[in-house]
Amino acid sequence: MHTRTSNLILPDVHEILDIITNKESKRFAVRPQWLAENVDLVSGFRELCSKAGLEDIFSLPCEDISTENDLARMIQLQDPLKRQLVEYISTHKVDASLMGEVFDQLAVTDDLREADAIYVFGAPSNARIDKAVEIYNKGFSKKIIISGKNGNWQQGVAMPEAVRMCRRAIELGVPAEAVQTETESITLADNVKRTLDMFDKEKRFPESLIIVSSPFTMLRSYTEWMKFPSQPINIIRASAEIQDQNKSRELWHTNDDGRNVVLNEYTKIFGESCVDYYLKNKYANS
Repeated sequence: MHTRTSNLILPDVHEILDIITNKESKRFAVRPQWLAENVDLVSGFRELCSKAGLEDIFSLPCEDISTENDLARMIQLQDPLKRQLVEYISTHKVDASLMGEVFDQLAVTDDLREADAIYVFGAPSNARIDKAVEIYNKGFSKKIIISGKNGNWQQGVAMPEAVRMCRRAIELGVPAEAVQTETESITLADNVKRTLDMFDKEKRFPESLIIVSSPFTMLRSYTEWMKFPSQPINIIRASAEIQDQNKSRELWHTNDDGRNVVLNEYTKIFGESCVDYYLKNKYANS
């Protein structure tokens, strides 16, 4: 078992089983098969695996994952694959167009239109809340929802991300009554789960949300909103500005931090899909 000190490191199976799934909301994905039904969304990553001669994890059957051993077997594929891909990109002449596609499939955005709320995934920086306030000021919604305590790997952080970001929104002129916070979630999936728990308690459910995340986390953010709600919701994607250009579309594959961040996203999408099946099968059989 390792203790993570950065989001550049993937959670191991012990953290997932012994910490994350115990701390998260007990809500499970209504549509865990959504990723399998939309696997073309990760076609660039799959092509990269093929070129590197590595196993395509997105072709593996996950629907029967029901025990800790089943889940552990799948989760243990993540980190070695990521490391091998980092090594491959570092030591081979890579196709720039494929590297662009790998990034672009993570970073899809939509044309903005009016929505019931602007939903912000918590983060250590203010880039996402600044983007949300920009969208709010343009009149696309009258409400901002911010979700996030801190990432499970972030130790000793006293103030929840959602509280800090709420204060930032108010400093930028958003009325306090227009901002709502969820302050307990510890992972990106938990952001969505605990927000849905909050909607259930309030007996309301938005028909549309503008979701704000970082470019390289947008696919995972969108995927979670496709898997967990029990009724349809129109999701509009809006990315915040990249804070570190080493993780940009043009440069991510040229440095270790960029390679780790971008490739982690794909392995996390796979790993979270495995957890979805595990939890749904576990709770369905309990």
